[in-house]
Amino acid sequence: MLHNKFAESSLYIEERSFRRFVEACLEETVVVYVDHLLTQRNYIKEETIERMRLDEEVILDFFREYISVSKVENRVRILSDLRELASAESLDTFTLIYTNILEHQPDCPPEVVEKLVGLREGIPRKDAKEVVQECKEIYENSLVGGNPLKAATKHFSSNPHPVVPPNMDDMPSHDILTLVGLASSNLAL
Repeated sequence: MLHNKFAESSLYIEERSFRRFVEACLEETVVVYVDHLLTQRNYIKEETIERMRLDEEVILDFFREYISVSKVENRVRILSDLRELASAESLDTFTLIYTNILEHQPDCPPEVVEKLVGLREGIPRKDAKEVVQECKEIYENSLVGGNPLKAATKHFSSNPHPVVPPNMDDMPSHDILTLVGLASSNLAL
């Protein structure tokens, strides 16, 4: 199991280096999860939103055992933000949530909103275009000299080698830790 792999690794790595390794695994897990969310082909339904919440809990619970709660919560916040964005019901809610995302993830392009809106069932095309246009304006207004306001972690870089199934709903919640294992195996100790 993954806990065993981490426990074994902690025996051979200096504590500070082990924490950095765990942080890197968490970061990679979040990046892969976000990439998967944005590249899936299925509509986002209520079940998908609930699944995202459960996955978030599993990731939080797992990593809290190895690094500080505040570090884990800060890194995983984007999953909660994207879940809220994916479940937004109105233009105002979409723009408010996207503005909040940009406060701590200024590298989040409006194409993320476009993709999530496109994956939602029941949003008329006209409304979707309006949401995306508003978010593009918010993003443009947040840029300083053509760049995001501050440096941020790269949750939105595309991963050329996705390592997750094509449908989030196909993977049982406990298997989200498989993502963590895959992320840790992609990182050098």
